[in-house]
Amino acid sequence: MKKKLIFLILPIILFGLAFSFGPKMDVKITTLPVEKPSVGESFSMKINLENLGIDKENLVVSIDSLSNYEDLGPFEIQNTKVEIPTLKSKEKREISFNLKVKEELTEDEFLFIGRIKYSEEGEEKKYNVVFPLSFSSKAGILSFTKPPYSKVSLETLVSLSGSLKNTGNKEVKDVVVKVGNTDFFTEYM
Repeated sequence: MKKKLIFLILPIILFGLAFSFGPKMDVKITTLPVEKPSVGESFSMKINLENLGIDKENLVVSIDSLSNYEDLGPFEIQNTKVEIPTLKSKEKREISFNLKVKEELTEDEFLFIGRIKYSEEGEEKKYNVVFPLSFSSKAGILSFTKPPYSKVSLETLVSLSGSLKNTGNKEVKDVVVKVGNTDFFTEYM
């Protein structure tokens, strides 16, 4: 029993050590959220790259597919590869992939599967990466229908009225608006 347990646990430990001490990519990748587009709209998926190591040459960032899809799912992509001749140490660079929405987007986040490869001191390095694309919806905007332009003195009761308009692309429920105390106004109930 103990031998079986050792033979079961030993490969797991060795596998974990191989990944713990294996080569690590020293390019930090950050994707920026995008306002959710409609069907037929084009947009840019912007990615920030930051070189945390030594100078990189012939850096190539590519997108292959979309997670949980055989292809790019609800997107068409115009350029699947971006090439950067040199990325200096500590340098930051923004790249973008141009996408078009083919069908209704049912999720607010998609995971693109891709690769990044570069030369570092003559040695070529390749990594599989995931680019998360998050969609942000437009927030509602509070707009006053009639701004209060009347002059008032201290301790004067003022009535404010306003309207809320949902300028986003999702239904909003249970909206609560609170007015707090400031240096100039206090709430009166």
